[in-house]
Amino acid sequence: MKFLKENLNLILCLIIMCMITCVMFYFIDKKEGFHEDEIFSYGASNSKLSNTFLSYRQVDDLDTIIKRKGFFETFKNRIYYFIDKEAYRAEKERLGLNDKTSIWRTREDANEYMKIDSGEEAMDFFTVYWNTARDVHPPLFYFLVHIVSIIFYNKFSKYIIFLINLIFFLGICILIRKIFQKLNKNYLSISSLILYGFSVGAISTVMFQRMYTMLTFFTVWFLYTNIKIYYNDFKLDRKLKLELCIVTILGFLTQYYFCFYVVGVTFTMLMILLKRKEYKKSKEYFSWIVISAILGMILFFPCIYHIFFSYRGLRAEECRFTFIEKLLAFMKNSYWSFGLPVIVGVIFTIILAGIFIWKFRKSGLMAILIVPLIIYFICVVKMSPFRSLRYIMNILPIICLVTIIIFDGIMSNKKFSAILITLTSIVISLYGILNYNVKYLYKGYNDYLKIAEENKDKRYVLICETEFSHIQDVPEMMIYKETKIVPPNKLKYLKNDEKLEGDSEFILSIKNWVNNPEDILHKVLENTGYTHFELLLNTDKEVAKCRIYKISK
Repeated sequence: MKFLKENLNLILCLIIMCMITCVMFYFIDKKEGFHEDEIFSYGASNSKLSNTFLSYRQVDDLDTIIKRKGFFETFKNRIYYFIDKEAYRAEKERLGLNDKTSIWRTREDANEYMKIDSGEEAMDFFTVYWNTARDVHPPLFYFLVHIVSIIFYNKFSKYIIFLINLIFFLGICILIRKIFQKLNKNYLSISSLILYGFSVGAISTVMFQRMYTMLTFFTVWFLYTNIKIYYNDFKLDRKLKLELCIVTILGFLTQYYFCFYVVGVTFTMLMILLKRKEYKKSKEYFSWIVISAILGMILFFPCIYHIFFSYRGLRAEECRFTFIEKLLAFMKNSYWSFGLPVIVGVIFTIILAGIFIWKFRKSGLMAILIVPLIIYFICVVKMSPFRSLRYIMNILPIICLVTIIIFDGIMSNKKFSAILITLTSIVISLYGILNYNVKYLYKGYNDYLKIAEENKDKRYVLICETEFSHIQDVPEMMIYKETKIVPPNKLKYLKNDEKLEGDSEFILSIKNWVNNPEDILHKVLENTGYTHFELLLNTDKEVAKCRIYKISK
C-alpha cells in the first residue's frame, strides 16, 4: 500500500497513456486514405527515382542528368546543379527533359515509389537526403520513415508512420509529466494528459502521417530544457549545454517551423537575463543557441536555400488570405483541437488573460510559457501558406499546460484543484471526441481501393493536376495494371494511344474540382474513341472527391 500511495500519480499517468494508446489504435484502424503530403512522406523516404511520382517520366530530372558515378562524384554534381539553376535548366534543354507528355506508369513503378522492395534501396540515406533537398523540408523524419520501412520490407502500411508518431506522442506525454514535476505541480499531470491526450487535436496530430508529431515532441522538449535552465538559475553546465544543443539541432532537422518557437523562447530567456543584468549568462545562452543553429545548417546545408530562397521560405509568395483571416482561422483551429465551440474558446481566452494579468504578470516562468506561444502564433499566421491545423499542432500541449497552470493558480487547495481540473478535462475531452471529427482519416477511400481490386487487370486514367496532388491516388496506382495521369487541359495525350486502342475497357477518374467534369468525360470519350461509360462511384466524402467511370467501346 505504501508503494501504491507513493507512486499513485505515476501509475495513473501510465494507465491514462495506455488508454490514449488504445484510442490511437482505434482511429488508425479507421484511417482509409491519405493526404497527398502523407503519400509524399513515403515516396521521399523510399523512392530512388524521384521524390514525387512523376506523370511524364520515371526518373527525376537531375537523376537523368547525373549518372551515378560513385558517392562523391554524384554528390558534387548534385550540389552544382542544385545551386546553379541556369546550368540545370540548360542541361535539361540539351537533353530534351522539358517534355512533360503523360506516360503510362506501371503498378511496379507505384510500388517502387511507396516501399522498399530491394536490398539496393535499403539504408540508402543519401537518396533520402537528396529527395528532401529537392523539397522544402529537412530530412530527419524521412530518415526514420526509411528505417521503419526497411522493417516492413516489401510492404506498404499506414502503420509505418503511425508507429513513429505514436512513439513520439508517448514521449510528449512523458515530457508533460516531467514539466509538471519540475514545476512542483505533479498533481496536475493527470488532468493535462487527459485534456491533451484525448483531444481531437492530439489524435489528429498522430493520424497525420507527416513530421508534426515529431515537431511537437522536440518543441515540448525544448521548452522543458529551458525550464530546467531557468530553475538552474540560467547556469549552463555541461549536461544542459549538450541537451540544449541536441534538442535544437534535432528540432531544426525535423521542421523549420521549430525555429519560430526557438526564437520565441530565446527572446524571452534573454529578456529575463537582461532585466536581471546577467549579461555573461545571456551571452553564453545565446552563443549555444547560435552554435546549435550553425551545426544544424551544416548537417543539412540545403536548408539555406529552403529558408531564404524557396517558395516556402522568407521569399514565399503572398498568401491569398489576409493576416486577419489566417489569425481567426488558427484561433478557430486551436479551439477546435480541444473540442471547444468558438464562442466558448473566446470566453476561455479572455478569462485566462484576466487571470494571467491578475496573478502571473511578473512571473518569469509564466513568461517562458506564454510569450513564445504568442510569438510562434504570430510567425505562423504571417508565414504559413495555408490555414491548416498542422502548423499549430506542436504548441497544442503547451496551450494545455498554460491553461491548466493558470486555472490552478487561482485555487488554494491542491487536492481540490487537481480533482476539479481533472473532471473538467474529462468533460471537455469527451465532448470534443463525440462532437468533432478527427482529421486525416479520409473515410471512404476503401471504396476506391475496392474498385481498383475489382479492375486490377485494367488500365487507369486519372484526370487531375499532375505536378503533386495526383500522388494522393498512388495507393490505387499500386493496384491497377498501368496508370496515365493527365491534366484536364492536356487530353490530347490520350489521342492515338496504342495501349488504349488495344483494350476494350479502362477505368477513368475525374476529380470533382475539375471544371465541367461532364464535359471532360465526353472529351475523353472523343479522344480515345470509346463510346460507353458507367458511373462506378461519385463521392463527396472526406477523401479526394472524384467520379470514377468504367469506359468501354
